Amino acid sequence: MAYLAAAVAVVGALGLLNLLLTLAVIRKLRDHTVRLSAAGNQEGLPAPGTVVSGAQVHDEEGRSIDADWMTRGAKLVVLMSATCSACMEQLPRAAAYVAGFAGAADSVLAVVVGEGGHRDEIVGRLHGLTTLVHGPDAQLMADALGNEGYPTYYVLDEGRVRVATHSVSQLTARTGREAVGAAAAGR
Repeated sequence: MAYLAAAVAVVGALGLLNLLLTLAVIRKLRDHTVRLSAAGNQEGLPAPGTVVSGAQVHDEEGRSIDADWMTRGAKLVVLMSATCSACMEQLPRAAAYVAGFAGAADSVLAVVVGEGGHRDEIVGRLHGLTTLVHGPDAQLMADALGNEGYPTYYVLDEGRVRVATHSVSQLTARTGREAVGAAAAGR
């Protein structure tokens, strides 16, 4: 009987130790998540002040988009992928933000990379609000901008990066502008 009591005590102690270690790991993960959220995931994004030239491509209406276009005034560049779930989640707020950008159609470049997936939905939502590049030229532009993840948002001033982020929320926080319309209200 003494052996059984000792075995139960050892198993109980191991279970308690496991519980304490699990709680410690959860606490560390929460702290890590808070730190990452506060800093934002800026991995693979150009630093503010970086000159962005883009590539010689054509929008869906055949107009040329090149380095000269990128350096004319303030621009917002939105890069999304047809197969990106985060792009679909952020699409309503991104469209609302784009709609409120000064001179949107002439000042906003939306690049939709890839075929299939949600491409038609993304293109349909951004059509008319932006200068839109999709199809083969979209990948050329994304590569020229050095894009490594989707969605990506750049605010450019005379061809220099002012803000670069993967989140509409961070974009609004860094530019001091909130998305407009019902989509911004979370409806």
